[in-house]
Amino acid sequence: MIAFVCASYIQTIRAFQMHSQIDGFKQNADLFLVNKMFEDVELISRFRKTRAFNNVHYIDTSADETAATLRYMYAKKYKDILKKNSYSKVISFNEEEIIAQALYNLNKRQPNFEFHCVEDAPSAYEVYLPPNFSWKHPYKWLGIDKPFYKIKEWWTSCPELMTFPKECNFEVKKLPPINVNDRKLLDIVNYIYDYKADENLNKVDCLIMEESHYTDGLMIDNKDYEIYEKIVKRYPDIKFAIKLHPRTRKNRFEGLVSSVQNMRVPWELIAWNRMVSNDTELFQLGIICGTMVSDKLLFGYEGSKMLLAKVFKGLIRAEGGYCRISDALIQKYERFQQEYKQPDKFVLPCTEEEVFRILDKKWKNGHELGEK
Repeated sequence: MIAFVCASYIQTIRAFQMHSQIDGFKQNADLFLVNKMFEDVELISRFRKTRAFNNVHYIDTSADETAATLRYMYAKKYKDILKKNSYSKVISFNEEEIIAQALYNLNKRQPNFEFHCVEDAPSAYEVYLPPNFSWKHPYKWLGIDKPFYKIKEWWTSCPELMTFPKECNFEVKKLPPINVNDRKLLDIVNYIYDYKADENLNKVDCLIMEESHYTDGLMIDNKDYEIYEKIVKRYPDIKFAIKLHPRTRKNRFEGLVSSVQNMRVPWELIAWNRMVSNDTELFQLGIICGTMVSDKLLFGYEGSKMLLAKVFKGLIRAEGGYCRISDALIQKYERFQQEYKQPDKFVLPCTEEEVFRILDKKWKNGHELGEK
């Protein structure tokens, strides 16, 4: 028995792919959904009705923060969930996900036990070295370890773009792309997320990808709204829409642009269905959103994008000493751009002025107006 621990919608798509198609992950498995975005009885029920996993568990990890690993390992209310089965493998999509840490420590003494980490999102991102427990930390004396230091294999769709701290000694494995013509897998994921085609998207020229920086309290002022408002108002002949982030609770963009109907549907699933249906390509606009690179890394599809990472450098606050936009991350996106067969389809402007120069050339000169 193995366990997958997922904290986002896109992670569940990868979990289904790995469990059904990659040797070593096809045995009986449980699925742990560990983010509040999964707090939906019908959604969880649909996961269970696929019968792809023996058990599907939902745990709201936002509830317990103090001594969290210890609490999840031994608290009575989690005993029937985390200790119901023993696992020979735990597969986590986040470096320090708390349920994955608890499962690791509960099962690490199983014969031939393995801990695997899969990229958090389909993006060329930087892996950080989490601080280990010091000799005086209570967890050290209780024998509780951080699983990051015991990872057997790290799975990524872009090993050529990844860098790891020198202390890492795990094997890096390449995730195969998802076959867009795999109707069986697509039908399962469509069912889980209750996918329905949004016909309005076929009338859209540019899709703005909202990110969680504002919701997380890290966006300085309201800078993302400000620049998107300028763009929308500058090009009245262009049809815009926005895909709100799944954690968004209040739509700041209401009255400015229409939003994609179903917030619970992962963008990658929308893109997958559009590829299968040969729908019109959308120009995507975002900051550092993983969805800006996911179609190429998940499916090998090269969509048209404008990534505003350089423009927003310094406009997103650091969190716990970690900044979401770094020079290293920007360099990786520049390398990713060169992986495109047509690199000019993946644009990385440096300034707001350059943003408008590029969009003026694209839209005001009539290159793509009136094509729909």
